[in-house]
Amino acid sequence: MPYIISVVSQKGGVGKSTIARMIAVEFALMDGCSWKGLLADLDPSQATAFRWSQWREQNASKPDIVARPYASPEQVLADAGNYNIVIVDGAPNASRDTLRVAQAADVVIIPTGTSRDDLIPTIQLANELEKNGISRRIIVFGLNRVGTSELENSEARNYLEQTGYRVASGELRDMVTYRRASDSGRAVTETWLGELNNRARVFFQSLMKELCDANQEQAGEL
Repeated sequence: MPYIISVVSQKGGVGKSTIARMIAVEFALMDGCSWKGLLADLDPSQATAFRWSQWREQNASKPDIVARPYASPEQVLADAGNYNIVIVDGAPNASRDTLRVAQAADVVIIPTGTSRDDLIPTIQLANELEKNGISRRIIVFGLNRVGTSELENSEARNYLEQTGYRVASGELRDMVTYRRASDSGRAVTETWLGELNNRARVFFQSLMKELCDANQEQAGEL
């Protein structure tokens, strides 16, 4: 069975695709990792993850990332058995498909910005998923596209932690360099500036810690 990471959101503009691409690249780069990965794009009308993979191929960036557009979660799950890890880049707005990919996932990542306009819908989505049977243990919030104010970022993290859901300890800033990297088919850990790559990897590692902890707790319940 493949390991499935679903990256979903209640609203657009919170950097869901950015996180999905980063995870796909970082897993492919892991030392000794022979996993066959898939980046599944569940927004076929815009196909941002799929187009990103085409730009990546045109620029001969390594490692190769397999990304495909899908019209439904059922299509993703039908293909999932051909891969060891599947990263689902969910639709830009919550829907029944969001619940379906969450139900199939080992971990659900919900990115959010720091404003109440982002935080409140994020928490509402997590609550809705839990109401529909998704364990809160596998839901992880990640602060993304944040500003440079440590106070604002800390306040947002505290706000999320009060809900009892998992919150990654790192965050990803809103940077022109990250957007330029994406435009050339690169992940935020593959920019031309080592310092920004390192910051993005710290965020990735903080997400992975929460994913590992979530899976261990789930295994302990079985």
